[in-house]
Amino acid sequence: RGYMLQQYPPARSAPGRRILSLWMARERLWNYTLQIEAGIGRRYALAVWQRDDTHWLGDITDASALLASSKGVPRAWSSSWGQEFGLNDKVFIMERAAAPVLLTLYSAYMRPALVRPSPPSAIGVNPEKVICSTAQCGSIETPLLNFRELPVSVAQLMPSNHSGKTQVSLCVLYRYWSGEKLADWTNSTDFCENLATS
Repeated sequence: RGYMLQQYPPARSAPGRRILSLWMARERLWNYTLQIEAGIGRRYALAVWQRDDTHWLGDITDASALLASSKGVPRAWSSSWGQEFGLNDKVFIMERAAAPVLLTLYSAYMRPALVRPSPPSAIGVNPEKVICSTAQCGSIETPLLNFRELPVSVAQLMPSNHSGKTQVSLCVLYRYWSGEKLADWTNSTDFCENLATS
């Protein structure tokens, strides 16, 4: 497992253990989805994951257009910013054919020899790189969506003091912002960095 998550080794890193926990939760949901599909006799066309700190500022692009663009090749879409040397893992949209690969990252880490052929597919220092290399080894195309197609960012709750009263505001982290003009998307949200210095 030394080739996976070198930046956050789960044996010595709390962030690494949280990553594994997230992957495990996704894989459990995927296995539950397989049971539902078997029960109803139908298969989903798309699967989507999002991180719990994801903040949506608009509607997702037309999913039918994404499906029409695939032409039989498994695809998974993510945002064109915040890639961290891999693929942005904040929100991921994948075709059904890509889901068995991308939603079993926990098993790929825990039992790589049983899940992936040699050489190991999930090579990467961080989750973004692991997802990227896993998709490449699984012959999954990974086109990127711009901010207007996938209008998401990372947000958190930030306490601030106004007239002696503490208030909690939702703010967007500038580090993960796409570069669009924030005021074009929301009038009620500021960057966390601005609130921290005000």
